[in-house]
Amino acid sequence: MKTAKRWFIAFVAIIILVLVFICSVNYFVDPYGYFRFQGGNYFELNDDYYTRVLKAERIKNFADEYDAYIIGGSKSSGIRADSMEKFDGHKYYNSYIQSGNFEEYEKYINYIFEQDDDVKKIMLCISSIEVKSYSRQDMGDTYVTPAQVDGRSKIAEVFKMLMKNLKVADEETEKIDEGKTNPVAYPELPTGERNIGKYYDAVSLDPEWFEKRYVLYEQTKSEKEKGVKPETYNFDLQLNKLFNEELEQSEDMKLCLEALRRIKSVCDENGAELSVLFVPSFISEMAVYEGPQFWNYYGEVVKIVGDVWDFSDYNDIILNPYNFYNYGHFFYDVGDLMLETMKENKQVYSDKDETLFTHFGYHVYSDVADCEKDDSELAITVADYLAQREKQYDILRKEYVVNGTIELKDYDDDSNVVKDSPYFDDESLKAREGREDNVRNVYEKTKDDYEY
Repeated sequence: MKTAKRWFIAFVAIIILVLVFICSVNYFVDPYGYFRFQGGNYFELNDDYYTRVLKAERIKNFADEYDAYIIGGSKSSGIRADSMEKFDGHKYYNSYIQSGNFEEYEKYINYIFEQDDDVKKIMLCISSIEVKSYSRQDMGDTYVTPAQVDGRSKIAEVFKMLMKNLKVADEETEKIDEGKTNPVAYPELPTGERNIGKYYDAVSLDPEWFEKRYVLYEQTKSEKEKGVKPETYNFDLQLNKLFNEELEQSEDMKLCLEALRRIKSVCDENGAELSVLFVPSFISEMAVYEGPQFWNYYGEVVKIVGDVWDFSDYNDIILNPYNFYNYGHFFYDVGDLMLETMKENKQVYSDKDETLFTHFGYHVYSDVADCEKDDSELAITVADYLAQREKQYDILRKEYVVNGTIELKDYDDDSNVVKDSPYFDDESLKAREGREDNVRNVYEKTKDDYEY
């Protein structure tokens, strides 16, 4: 009997020790950065961290520092909070999330109003790719809405993180040891936006190499010789989709619009201004959503909120790959140009050719009378805007049918707003802990693999 009791006690002790070991490894290795994010005052990230928790913790613990919030997907990380303050005088926190979606936009906005009773403005940045999927909860652990935002048990979430499969922690440690990732390789700024200093580092090495590798996703010579299939994001593949495929996204569009109506209502109830901004995509990413269904969806968005600022149509800026650090994300300079255009309420970018594409920015109104009251050159009704956008699409499609591609703007064109960027010399964005060396190593290994 005593022997059985001793065995039972030993068994229980072993189980407890194993659990303590698992919890300790997950806590101290912290593969998702979850425990470091508690308190909202931690900004050293890598690409795999659970940044959604940092956003929630920052809002919870520092709400008294802000009276306005940027909500959106990762594109909106290119809009600087300090630039927003210059734009309208509010103190902003950039609460962007990776793979943005309307399900979480609504949840984070509700959470903001719960934590902050002095919200003056919500800037909702629509990337357009939200119509791909209303919810992104099934994309992985770091894409799940945090418990405190979702209304679930925080205790259960902590326990879940402590009991993660140790393989995750082991893989994270291995990646760091082998230099495949870096705990501070993708830091975030205290005001919430993504620190994209490493991309300014990369493009400064060789703009043409950068364009082909990071934006156009061109294959290297060796990849072509080996018969490797081009990446999904490859420019040619994306253009083929853009001009030859019609997407079915009506159900997700419907859910997005329902969420937007609720967002508008909750902002009105809390006396906060809701400003909606359609942000630009490089033209190849437009293949993900563009077409008649999207244009109808766009019209419904404008109808719900009354007016939107738009930078998402076909224009010189999105036809210049040097304005983007990959096919889905623009440099800070593009964000600054958007805000300057909105502040001045006139066309800041212009080109002497004056075609349908030589512009950047419109103030799009649902109501004709409201549009007529705005005597700026940027004011346009949604009906006229959509007719022009469809015309732009048809012009480019004809060019594609004839030539098998479309002509992009080059590095020296006036539409490249990044080439003389002050952010190249911004000390707050500088590379650290070997990041610049890593970028340079990639450049040295691959620069001869592209034909200029």
